[in-house]
Amino acid sequence: MSISVRTQLALLALVTLLPWLPSLDAGFVFDDTIAIVDNPVVNGAESPWLAWTRGFWGERPDAPPHEATGAWRPLTVMMFAMDWRVGGGSSRPFHVANVLLHLLATLAAFWAALRHGFPRRVAWLCALAFGVHALHAENVAGLAGRADVLATALTFVAWGLLVHERRVARVAAGGVLLLALCAKESAISLAGIAIVAWSLGVGAFGDRRRVIDGIASLLAACACWWALKTALFGAVLPHVAHQANPLVGESAGVRLVTSGALFLRALGLFAAPLTLSADYSFAEILAVRTPDPVALLGLASLGALLIAIPIARRDALLSTGLCWLGLAWLPLSNAIAPLPAIFAERLLYLPSFGACILIALGADAMLRRPPLRRVGLILVVVLCSLHVVRGGLRALDWRSNRALFEATVEDAPRSARAWYFLGLREVADERWPEAVRCLDEAVAILPRWADALTWRGVALDMLGRTEDARRSLEHAVAHRPGCAECRSNLDSFRRRHDRPPGGAAALP
Repeated sequence: MSISVRTQLALLALVTLLPWLPSLDAGFVFDDTIAIVDNPVVNGAESPWLAWTRGFWGERPDAPPHEATGAWRPLTVMMFAMDWRVGGGSSRPFHVANVLLHLLATLAAFWAALRHGFPRRVAWLCALAFGVHALHAENVAGLAGRADVLATALTFVAWGLLVHERRVARVAAGGVLLLALCAKESAISLAGIAIVAWSLGVGAFGDRRRVIDGIASLLAACACWWALKTALFGAVLPHVAHQANPLVGESAGVRLVTSGALFLRALGLFAAPLTLSADYSFAEILAVRTPDPVALLGLASLGALLIAIPIARRDALLSTGLCWLGLAWLPLSNAIAPLPAIFAERLLYLPSFGACILIALGADAMLRRPPLRRVGLILVVVLCSLHVVRGGLRALDWRSNRALFEATVEDAPRSARAWYFLGLREVADERWPEAVRCLDEAVAILPRWADALTWRGVALDMLGRTEDARRSLEHAVAHRPGCAECRSNLDSFRRRHDRPPGGAAALP
């Protein structure tokens, strides 16, 4: 007995919401502070319309190099500003909006898959896998991940409009893609996916003449976004710091080989997101400079996947899944250019749709064979339940900075940033021995990191280890002379400890 579309949608919505309910009580965590709380466009210090002339993190286009990121996502920032005004600065409206946007992305994926000729059961299984996948915790529970969620939801809408019967809808796909690009630049992957699928005549792109206007509108949208961002920031590629991505300054060959190892890591998370981390920066993942079997295997796997796209074009669904997985991954691989982060789970939100298509095809293949139907149904229910539980537990990690970074240092113990942020949490709570321990770990990984050195010095000073504190504070200023915070901490230390009896402070 077949299930109605209305019942499928209701069940899809219910199951998609379940894993993320624990995130509704979370606060502003990790990057949320910079993107939301301290962002003058969001917190009301400036007009929300200035989002179109500011970076995602609130910086001005003429910001100095060490402050500029080059990330321009005005649509996401404007939504943040609306949430701030609705809740008066409370985090609850932000988290509710994130969960609802993820549900919208899931429903848009279902609708777009149907538009592209997916059988209803395959489209539903694909959307179900996307909605409950525990890998998406960083995008749904982490508010800064909204950029990916909003951009992906709009990308799915544009993908569905591309093959609409009416020309005006196909042309409108370009406008929707432009909005997606203004949410996050990762949406540009749709142009590549659509062009490859159109050139191969895959599925709904079989009538190439009919969809040429939609393809043209996508290219026009990309050109418009490129011109706008270049006019504002002078460049399209973002600024990248070495501490977040060790591939900065590496040759194209090293980046290419390293991208193979990153691709295998991504495939592992698509298949089984058992170990999740909020940060993979230095030195959790390093550049692969020598021949490495794992990296070469990943590179070969990616190459085989890309080659399989045209080979599998007779199977439209399989080819479409391979397109989404491979082509949406390429801009994130660091092979083309270094990204602000060498690897991040939130970046996998869009390419995970390709993995979900392949998962749905596998599940459907079992459900269509009577001998395997019961096993397939049990497998779908079990996997769905496991993802709901894993996603819910991961959402709990995002309830506070302490919970998140305690989990992160366990899952990514070589990440200096993870230890640093946990150390800052200990400093805020005045737990000085714990702060020193965490910041010692950060400095051991990145000995010249001024931010970690200066706060390590503050914590050592509070423990009475004056000379150790002095050395740490002075090293911070020496390694980064322009750091105002480092200089301020050192000056405060000298006022307390270098004041001659009865005299003024001895400052340089």
